[in-house]
Amino acid sequence: MGFEEEHDIQLISSGLLGVHTISGEIGKKTIETLVLEGPTPIIIRKTDTSILWVFANRVYTRLIRNIQRMHKALEARYGTLIASWSGVTEDVLEIKEWLARRLGFEYSVGEEIAKEFEKVFGES
Repeated sequence: MGFEEEHDIQLISSGLLGVHTISGEIGKKTIETLVLEGPTPIIIRKTDTSILWVFANRVYTRLIRNIQRMHKALEARYGTLIASWSGVTEDVLEIKEWLARRLGFEYSVGEEIAKEFEKVFGES
């Protein structure tokens, strides 16, 4: 069973967006990148156009910088598409393919990136 079959992606996204938003409100400043440490560290990045979250095995500065660069590149290339996205997954398959290539995963239209995550990182 893959990541998306085991987890409710919409619930994860909503919950992490809430944590990110509350953290910014408590600190009274805009937070673009938030790192949650624990048994499964999570890196959350939010811009005006998108939110990106990453479950990591461990967190280190270089990883955070690479995620920031990748998110900026993704927004530079696909920001307009993301901003106007209707919520239909098929409309953003090009973004999934681009992201998979950047992460070094093999991906073709119709497959889910989560399957590649399972192959690379194994089941938890």
